[in-house]
Amino acid sequence: MPLGFVKPERTPAGASATDGARCVRPGDHICDMHELEDGGRGVRFMLTAADGLRTAFVVRHAGQVYGYLNECAQRALELDWVEGEFFDAHREFLICAVHGARYDPVSGACIDGACAGRGLAGLPLEISGDEVRLARELSVPCRPADRNPDTASTQE
Repeated sequence: MPLGFVKPERTPAGASATDGARCVRPGDHICDMHELEDGGRGVRFMLTAADGLRTAFVVRHAGQVYGYLNECAQRALELDWVEGEFFDAHREFLICAVHGARYDPVSGACIDGACAGRGLAGLPLEISGDEVRLARELSVPCRPADRNPDTASTQE
């Protein structure tokens, strides 16, 4: 967490169904590639999982787009400190606004913080031209799971 930053009260992940994010279903358009800047602001959206409505996001890193449930692996709280702001000050890692845990934007693996050994729950994406879509085949875990680099989000 940057020095001098006052952390706002956070809502448990998935509980802010009225935050203005639209609900996306498998196969739906999330955003266009040009809306995502490398290491910049992400796009938030809602999706329905077996255990209810969940908040998710997509970000761009090193020219690739990655999607995750918006839940810290340590505690089920949303990562972004301001809506859509998921990267640290150096624009290298995804960071939890609550306790500063850092995640690899490519794999979702925890690289620093109390979430050690756990990671973000990745979402499969489909990229077609300029469009970023939630994959048609979607299985969303009930809780953030350990990350396996072989199952990280990919582009087509």
